Amino acid sequence: MDEKIKDQEVLLVKEQKTESLRAVARADEKDGLKTVPPTAEHEQSFLKFDKHSNALENFLSNFMRQFKNPTQFHFFKVPFESAVASARVLSEMLKAPEVPSNKEMLDYARVNPSDYAG
Repeated sequence: MDEKIKDQEVLLVKEQKTESLRAVARADEKDGLKTVPPTAEHEQSFLKFDKHSNALENFLSNFMRQFKNPTQFHFFKVPFESAVASARVLSEMLKAPEVPSNKEMLDYARVNPSDYAG
């Protein structure tokens, strides 16, 4: 497998009021958070981060500053190479988040934007 792909991660997001998990494509002040279904046909749209850089930290810091209510989203970080499969698994786990094994895996993948507030 290409080492560049192995070093990339994708940010998944779940809005509090919906049951669907989506992949982040971009975020900006004008359009807000743009997401796409976490499926193979949308992989080219996924916003990817090098897991060895601070791009994720920069994104979340900007996100916290620009959006009025960032707590309506739940973010999860998964490897790009398994983003589609991971999204399917996490979506199922989110249906029963208090099951201990689900909670452990969700907590492992969860990204807390307030950890990046500047």
